[in-house]
Formats: sequence, structure tokens, C-alpha cells
Amino acid sequence: MGFSGLLPILVPFILLEGVQEPGLVEAFHSACPKNRVKCAIEERNQCVKNRECPENMKCCRFGCARQCLNPKQDVCILPKEPGRCLAYLPRWWYDAQNKVCSQFIYGGCQGNSNNFQSQAVCQAICPKRSKSQGLQSPTLTWAALGGLGVVWSIPETQQAWDGQNQSNQESHLASWDKESWNNLQGLAHHPGISPGVPD
Repeated sequence: MGFSGLLPILVPFILLEGVQEPGLVEAFHSACPKNRVKCAIEERNQCVKNRECPENMKCCRFGCARQCLNPKQDVCILPKEPGRCLAYLPRWWYDAQNKVCSQFIYGGCQGNSNNFQSQAVCQAICPKRSKSQGLQSPTLTWAALGGLGVVWSIPETQQAWDGQNQSNQESHLASWDKESWNNLQGLAHHPGISPGVPD
């Protein structure tokens, strides 16, 4: 097949190259964080589609609403930001310096994504970190996992835990391999957050 035989195949690709949205390829590599939390109240979405967000940001379901996020940014290191509005909404933020989730009053608009409805959601998305040892694995029991209000799907683990007592569940949790642990902590997966893995 000569050059003239390739021309009909190449023309559509050449024409479509100029039509593509800038950063289209990067969009496939910058996925929204995977987190699902049970919310006491569904909040108002800040966006519906990616084009409503500033450059380098995506419209992602995060916490209890859709909002513009930079998928490459670790929300857990962002500062507390109450916003400029005058509402009085008790919220939680992760204080990276003190490695705790703390309550603050959110004004109801603007602010940043380090802003959670409850302490349990904050702790699920921003696990405690240690300066000397990196991220610490939280001590989780089956009861604590259910109490976080976090929804995830780990079918093999659920099948293994059905009908077992709590001590067996805890030993099963302690024996997880790295991939299983990452799946559980995948609810907080952002590029830049490296989940704790038990030794």
C-alpha cells in the first residue's frame, strides 16, 4: 500500500487533532478521587461538567457534592478555609500539622475541599500521618468500619467476614495484603495521597 492508500486513513486523524479539547489525553490520566461517603445532608453541587471548572480542575463527586477539584492535589494538606459567606455551618477539616480532624465554622460558600460534614468522613478521607514513619495505618475493627459511614465494595472480604466473629474479622483485616489495604483506603485515593499499608 502506497502513500495514497494511507491518505484516506490519516485524513480523519489529522482533522480531528485540531478539534480535540486541550488536555484531552491528560483527562484520562487525571481521574477524580474515588470516595463514597454517607452524607447526612446532600449539598449543593458547585459544578456539573468539567468545562464549568477552572483549568487543571475536574468536576468530581467529592464528599457530599460535586465540586471542582485538582485530581493531582492532596486535599488533606490544604489549610482551613471558612469561606466569605455568613452562614454558620459546623464542619471538619484535616489539620495536617497536628495530624487530626478539627471542627471549624464554614460560611457556606467558597473555601476549599478540606471541608467535611463529619469527623468520621474527615478521618476516612484523611487518615492520620506521622512525620517519621509516613502514613500510619488506622486501627480498624469491623464495627469501626461500619461506623465511619463509608460505603465501599470489597466482595471477597465481605464473603469471608459473613458469619465470623469480630476477632476473626480483625485478624483477617490485619492479614490483608497491600492490594487489599489499598482497595479499602481507595476511598481516599488521590494522586499525592499514599495510603498506609500495614507492615
